[in-house]
Amino acid sequence: MQNGFETYQQRMQRVVNHINSHLDDDLSLDDLAEVACLSRFHWHRVYRGITGETIHSTVRRLKLNRASQALKHSDNDLAAIAMQAGYSRVESFARAFKLQFGHTPAVFRASPDFYSQTSILKLESFAMSIQTENLTYEIKDMPSIRLAAIHHTGSYNGSTAFNKLFKQAVGQNIPMQGHQMIGLYLDDPSAVAAESLRSIAGIKIDADFTPTAPLEVFNTYAGRYAVFHYKGPYDRLGKAYDWIFCGWMPDSAEEPADHPSMDVYLNTPDTTAAEDLRTDICIPLKG
Repeated sequence: MQNGFETYQQRMQRVVNHINSHLDDDLSLDDLAEVACLSRFHWHRVYRGITGETIHSTVRRLKLNRASQALKHSDNDLAAIAMQAGYSRVESFARAFKLQFGHTPAVFRASPDFYSQTSILKLESFAMSIQTENLTYEIKDMPSIRLAAIHHTGSYNGSTAFNKLFKQAVGQNIPMQGHQMIGLYLDDPSAVAAESLRSIAGIKIDADFTPTAPLEVFNTYAGRYAVFHYKGPYDRLGKAYDWIFCGWMPDSAEEPADHPSMDVYLNTPDTTAAEDLRTDICIPLKG
């Protein structure tokens, strides 16, 4: 009987095989999530934890593997091989090729001692660089939470979205004291450029309150959650997420639901030292 990690391995192997067979196609993260049969919000963190690399790195590596085969088994010139590998300049291709294989394309092609690369990937469990002995969790049903929310595109680091939210909340007379602050994160920072990361900053509101633009009502997902109790600086939350999706999730019998994760902030850096900040990391689960 397979354990959870073996099942996730098989799913990630399907993704790698699909990439290898469609190297010249547009490979969107949402399409690859369907291949993995996992939530589009969460699957890439699992992929990175099991393979040890991002999708971008996988595509680059496999294209360079294919280029090594072209160097050995075709008469195509370097410019054509570089273009097929995704490089418009031979110099850029040569640097990337040497970084992966230890030799320039010209030396690699000329030497009978170097062979083309055909292997795609050996999947294994990669160690996560986070101490998790204090990251306790519970699985529980959570109701939908009604938020006055503002959408943000940009880095997850910093408080730009929440500064905008605070300003609007004060202007619209939304009580701040004792009201939950929640952040929802829609992208994996390792797969999406910082300036394109999507998030939602929200504050819990009563049923009879309707915010005005640019705030809007957002209702969180009601259902089963794995709630991880994190204590420490916000800038280390990413490592906690890595452990959850790369360590805990594959080894558990759980599977993420197709909804974004959310951070529930239980205190504030305005009055609390960074090491004492408490955050509930809430991961929606199927079933």
